[in-house]
Amino acid sequence: MLRFPLYSYSRRFSGYPELNWHLTKGMVEKSLVMHNGRATSNTSEWSLLIQLCGTALGQRVKPNATPQMPRIDWDAFLSLASRHRVTALLSNALSHLPPDELPQHIRMSIVRAAAIATARHESFLSKLTNIEEALSDRGISFVLIKGPVLSHLAYGSSHLRTYDDLDVLVRPRDFMRAREALIDNGYHARLKLSDRESISQMRAGWDCHLRMQGSGNHIELARCIAPRYELKALGDDFWERTVHIKFDSCTITTFAPEPTLVLLCVHGAKHTWSRLRWLTDVAGLVAQTPDMDWDTVQSIAARYGAKRMLALGLHLVSSTFD
Repeated sequence: MLRFPLYSYSRRFSGYPELNWHLTKGMVEKSLVMHNGRATSNTSEWSLLIQLCGTALGQRVKPNATPQMPRIDWDAFLSLASRHRVTALLSNALSHLPPDELPQHIRMSIVRAAAIATARHESFLSKLTNIEEALSDRGISFVLIKGPVLSHLAYGSSHLRTYDDLDVLVRPRDFMRAREALIDNGYHARLKLSDRESISQMRAGWDCHLRMQGSGNHIELARCIAPRYELKALGDDFWERTVHIKFDSCTITTFAPEPTLVLLCVHGAKHTWSRLRWLTDVAGLVAQTPDMDWDTVQSIAARYGAKRMLALGLHLVSSTFD
């Protein structure tokens, strides 16, 4: 059973008694549930999607909680799951449901979509060693964020979170050298920029998009998590809070659960929480980290000006999945 004592945490972290929770939450939910120009809130498809995501995260199915099957528009349901990038996660829910809970063709559609995502993920994972060696050989430290490492931290598997690129974060001083190292190892920039333009791009905080020649593998090379007007530049204390995740081909460094939780809430706020997947990321990370150091989470959020974004993210997750 998922247990999120997050509403109390969110109020504790906010420090903004004037924050109108109902108004703020309502504005975000309006962004979250819009689909193809129409609201999907309070529809059977949306309710079922929330229910199955909760099941995938370990939440016990409540009696009569699943909407009646005849009322479901299955094409709309699959489209909604795809738009919110949770189809791979839904595959994890199937093993927790009775065989007749979902129509067989819907089960097969989810399984096929998950298999396609897994094959794509394997292609990305096969390149991790190349990336690690290219940067390490030049003495460049980096962390991988989101993608397979977040999937591992939040869901216990590198394949339950859909991703289309690998997000590589380096310190600002190493950005240009990291870009050169990756280009020397077979990647090329999607935009043809001069050195002067590349430096301007870096100073503006934009990611550098790189693609492996002859494949669909993409890297987003970044020097910061978000523009400075959204989040203060990361200091050494942030970079020291890391963990190592072992994959078949190599061991990759990422941020520990506490800073990762803050970054997820910043990222969700940046995009107005418009995908359900960003809420399941937070929910999964909390569920997979029973020894989360909440004092550290609070300290990180306060230092980097993210208390309100953290509070809102935790509040949304709690109200969605509790």
